[in-house]
Amino acid sequence: MIFVIVSIVIFFIGHILKMLRWELFVQIYEQPVRHRLLTSISIGHLINHIIPMRVGELVRAMIASTRSKNGFPLMLATVIVDRFLDVIVVGISFILLFCVKIGGGGQDWKYSVVVYSAAILAGLAAFFYFSKESRLPKLCVFSIGRIFNLNIRNVIYTFAWSLISCFKDLIDNVNKSRLILLTAATWFCYFLSYFLLSRGLQMLEYRVSFSELFVHVYSPTSVITSGLALLYDNSRIGSASFYLLVFTLTPAVVMLAASICLSLFPRSYFPKFLKVIGRNSYKGQFIKVIPFANADAKMLFLERYFAAKDRGYCEAYIKANRDISIVKDYSGGSNATTLLIEKDKNIRCFRKYAFCDAASKLRLQADWLKERQGILSLPKILSCRNDDSLFSYDMPFESDAINFFDAIHRYDLQSCWTLLQRILNDVDQNLHKPNLCRQSDEHLQKYIDEKCIKNLETIKNHPSIIDLLRYDRLFINGRAYKNLQYFDEVLSRENLLRVFSSDACSNIHGDLTVENIIFAPNRKERYYLIDPNHVNVHNSPVLDYAKLLQSFHFGYEFLIRLSDGDCLTKDNQITFPALRSLAYECLYQKYKAFLFQKFDVDQVQSIYYHEIIHYLRLTPYKLEKFPQRAAIFFATFIQLLDEAEQESFILPLERNAA
Repeated sequence: MIFVIVSIVIFFIGHILKMLRWELFVQIYEQPVRHRLLTSISIGHLINHIIPMRVGELVRAMIASTRSKNGFPLMLATVIVDRFLDVIVVGISFILLFCVKIGGGGQDWKYSVVVYSAAILAGLAAFFYFSKESRLPKLCVFSIGRIFNLNIRNVIYTFAWSLISCFKDLIDNVNKSRLILLTAATWFCYFLSYFLLSRGLQMLEYRVSFSELFVHVYSPTSVITSGLALLYDNSRIGSASFYLLVFTLTPAVVMLAASICLSLFPRSYFPKFLKVIGRNSYKGQFIKVIPFANADAKMLFLERYFAAKDRGYCEAYIKANRDISIVKDYSGGSNATTLLIEKDKNIRCFRKYAFCDAASKLRLQADWLKERQGILSLPKILSCRNDDSLFSYDMPFESDAINFFDAIHRYDLQSCWTLLQRILNDVDQNLHKPNLCRQSDEHLQKYIDEKCIKNLETIKNHPSIIDLLRYDRLFINGRAYKNLQYFDEVLSRENLLRVFSSDACSNIHGDLTVENIIFAPNRKERYYLIDPNHVNVHNSPVLDYAKLLQSFHFGYEFLIRLSDGDCLTKDNQITFPALRSLAYECLYQKYKAFLFQKFDVDQVQSIYYHEIIHYLRLTPYKLEKFPQRAAIFFATFIQLLDEAEQESFILPLERNAA
């Protein structure tokens, strides 16, 4: 009898070690609550003995997910990973015992070896295909999800994503030595307890060997039946059903009682070993399974992922943001991503990140912001991350601050114009004038070749533009314009050199559009500037004025808000909503007057031509990233060329002077 009692104690210890191993998977994503893990494991075992098909594992995940940050899909995924490791250990044990002929080589052993081998290979194959981001398994998940309504689809996609993440994190983020040690210790306890139980039963005159006990507990047939099936078993194992049920149920009942006590009473009431079991010891940082605070954004991302679209984007998106929750995506028209994020303790900030070549550019942007703190009103850089091909930096979130675009359409226009004049004066006095110098002919030539001539060739050779260039005229929103081929003189190297010949050079912001101005009423300056792009080859102050002109003249911020379905192209007709607001028109007229007051006619002409170059540079990017709406920017480029040829941006003031 003493062997049976000792086997129960060792079996109980094995369950505790199993709980600690399961904790390794959970603590990657959130703080594990040990007494809840104990409760879920104990109830799961009890239910497995009552209901067949391992329903207890589902219940185990459901109980563990109560008050969990990540919910049922993740907990079920961790249970599956935990059980998959058990399948590997049991399968290898069957194979080894079969090879050394401890099991007697019966049909049950052969069947078990085949089934477990197949299960291990299938699991490893699934893990390999998903970890390698293969299209087929993702498309299978996507197709299954599309059968159901949105709520069920969300659960399916979230569970599939959680399962993939758990298996990947098993390789990347789990403490390997601790995992191996706990797995070995757990199964040593289990095997020892079965051996001692078999010896105890033999001493009680039940002819049950270790191999019979092992195959009874872990054969594929036994795994899917309930423990109560023992009561109807007429074999030698069935004759010892009372002791076997006591052996399996007692540790589960004791664990359940211990977990309930730990959750109800202060730990000072308990022995030291129970205090250790109930203590949450993990102090590390947690990874976000899916870093989205918004359910709709999460669903859009998962659909994009399982539809096997933009594999690199999805992988990079998660890699950069697994330590935070994404509240909103503010990304604009660049290769960098800008997010409003929430860190631990509900601290919000903005994160901007990019990869590869764009990462190098973003690193320069962060350096520019750091170097000019105190010179201009800029955001503070809270932290930077620079590893491999990724660079990111975080900026403070100011709850009262809004984009200047929204401020223009929310507040008094005169107040907005006064603030804009202040911004332009600050940039001029603190950024442009202190470093003003003569331009380099070499840099100007390079600027024209790279930013104009090269992009012009890209546009002319793009398949979607070639069709439009077959026509002499384009009809843009119903009005006729000469086509691109008629503006060769305007865009010639000689003409651009003439127009830009008076440009000076200095430090510049480089991307001073409305969307890069933040209205911050609680700041002394009432604004701050973001997202500089000071690497332009030809760093002339007129580029900053041209960028602001890009906003007001044709409503850049309205154009980038249009979707694919808003642009219709048929033959030589391009139609899209002209949504530029009255507020923009009023500010454009004020800004135009300001430019003529501050600069001479040649400098104003240079500013307007630089606006043309800005849209020329935008068009190839839009053709690559958003081909269905790229015609909008090509059309705007044509409209600007038409103005440049006619010099219509100058004529109204000449008439006024007359």
